[in-house]
Amino acid sequence: MKTLKSLLASASLLFASTASAQFRYCPIDNKFCMGVAVPQVSAQSNSGNLYFQIQALDTFTWVSIGTGSSMSGSNIFVVYQDGSGNVTVSTRSGTGRTMPRFQSDTQIQLLAGSGVSNGVMTANVVCSNCQSWRGGSMDLSASSSPWIAAWRSGNPLNTADTSATIAQHSDFDQFRIDLSQAAVAQDVNPFSTGASTGSGNSGTDSNSGNTNGSGGVNTIGSGSTNGASSGSSESRTADLIRIHGVLMAVAFVILYPVGALLIPLFGRWYLHAGCQTVAFLVMWGGFGTGYARADATDELFKQAHTILGAIVTFAMVLQPVLGLLHHRHYLKHQSRAVVSYAHIWYGRVLMLLGVVNGGLGLRMADSPSPFVIAYAVLAAVVGAAYGASTLIGSMRKSREAQEKQVGSTYSPTFVGGTGYSGIGNDNTNNNNYGEYPRREDIPAQFQFQRRDRGDYR
Repeated sequence: MKTLKSLLASASLLFASTASAQFRYCPIDNKFCMGVAVPQVSAQSNSGNLYFQIQALDTFTWVSIGTGSSMSGSNIFVVYQDGSGNVTVSTRSGTGRTMPRFQSDTQIQLLAGSGVSNGVMTANVVCSNCQSWRGGSMDLSASSSPWIAAWRSGNPLNTADTSATIAQHSDFDQFRIDLSQAAVAQDVNPFSTGASTGSGNSGTDSNSGNTNGSGGVNTIGSGSTNGASSGSSESRTADLIRIHGVLMAVAFVILYPVGALLIPLFGRWYLHAGCQTVAFLVMWGGFGTGYARADATDELFKQAHTILGAIVTFAMVLQPVLGLLHHRHYLKHQSRAVVSYAHIWYGRVLMLLGVVNGGLGLRMADSPSPFVIAYAVLAAVVGAAYGASTLIGSMRKSREAQEKQVGSTYSPTFVGGTGYSGIGNDNTNNNNYGEYPRREDIPAQFQFQRRDRGDYR
C-alpha cells in the first residue's frame, strides 16, 4: 500500500504548477522543488517580504534551502513533518561542517497551503527580513543570487521541535536565481492558488503560527523555469573551486616550503630561486581562479578566507625583492644582513598564513573530511621536513663557525732541518729557516676550504 501511495505521489509530481510563482527550480526532478517570489516593493527598497515555497515527497526525512553559495554563513530553512499531517519549518544558521543550529532572528510565517497531502510536503513561507542575517546579506533584486539546497531521505522526524537534531544530508545542490525574474506585482501570498489543506509550525517569533488553507496540493514539477541557473554554470563554479584549491595547496604546502629548504640542504641559490619562481606563478594562477569563483558567487572579500588570501598573495610580491637584495649583499660580503633575516622570516610568516588560509578555504567549501585530513597530514609532513632542514642548516653553520674560530688560533710549527725541502743542499747554511709542514700533514679542520660564491649554507 505504501509503495502504491509513493508511485501515485511521484506521478502527480510530473505536472508542475508554475502559475503560483514567477520562479521555480527543482534540485531533484519530480521529488524536491522550490519556488520564490519577490514583491516589486521589496525589490525596489531591498527590504520587506520575500515569499518562497518548498515542496518534496514525504519520503524525505528533511529538505532545506538556504541563501548563499555554501553552508557556512548561510540562512537555512529546514522542512520536515511534524507527525500530525503538518510541516515544521526550522530557521537555522549554517556554520560549516556541523549541524545547522536553530536561530530565531529570521522572521518567517507559514502561509495557507502548507501541510502534508497526497504524499507531498509543502511549506509556503513569507520572510520579512531575509535581505540580511547574522553572517550575510542578499540583494532582493539581484540577477544572480546564490542559493543552496540539501536533503536527506529516510523516515520522517515527526516533530514540531524547531531545534530538533537532524542527520547529515544525503546530497546537496548549488544554484543561482535571477530574482528580477521572480518579481510579483502584489505583496500577497503567491502560492495560495491550488493550495492544500494543512497547517505547519515555524520556528520564529510571535508573528509565526499555524495556518490553514483549502484546495489541492500544488504538484511538484521537473527541471527549472525562467530565472534559474544551474547545470553547466554551476559545474564551472565547482571546477574553479577545485582548481583554486589544488593550485594554492601545491604553492603553499609543497613548492614554497621545498624551495625554502633547498638553501640549508644544498646551499645553491639558483635551485631556491627557480623553485620559488614556479611557486609564485602557481600562486597567482590559484588567486585568479579563486577571484573568479568568489566574484561569481558574490563572496569576494566577504569571508575570512578571501580576505586573508588576498592579503597573503599581494604580500608575497615583496618577497622576491627581499630575496634579490639579500643575494646581492651576500655576493659582496659573504654574510647575512638585516635584509637577509627580513627575507627569511617574512617568507616563513607568509607560508604559515597561506597554509592556515588553506584550512579556512576547505571549511568554507564544506570539503569532505578525507580532503581535510589529507591536507592536514601533507602540511604536517612538509612542515616537519622544513623544520628538520632548518635545524640541519643551523647545526652546520654552528660547526663551521667553531672550526673557523679554532683555525684562527692555529700556528704552523716549523720542522727544524737543513733548509727548505727540495731546495738547495744540506751544505747550505739555512738551518734557521726550517721546513713548512705539508698540506696532507695539516688536520682537515685547519685546511683552507674554498667555498663557491653561490654557496649560502
